[in-house]
Amino acid sequence: ELGPPGTLRITSEPSAAKIAIDGIELPGVTTPAKLTDVPAGQTLRVTVVKPGMAPVTQETTVAKKASRKLHFNLKGR
Repeated sequence: ELGPPGTLRITSEPSAAKIAIDGIELPGVTTPAKLTDVPAGQTLRVTVVKPGMAPVTQETTVAKKASRKLHFNLKGR
């Protein structure tokens, strides 16, 4: 049973990168972003992509009603 959702804050250097969760791009969402209604207790694969730069993926789990921050350092290909 899933509990109350959590919040995920995603930042990147440089900013204005696109965000995908479990391989699904979030339309119109770029870093920095605050995502609410994040499923609690599930492992999420968060990928940040910016044209001309290598995509970076991190795995995270957000606890019920908790807030978690992820920061991505993007590098050129």
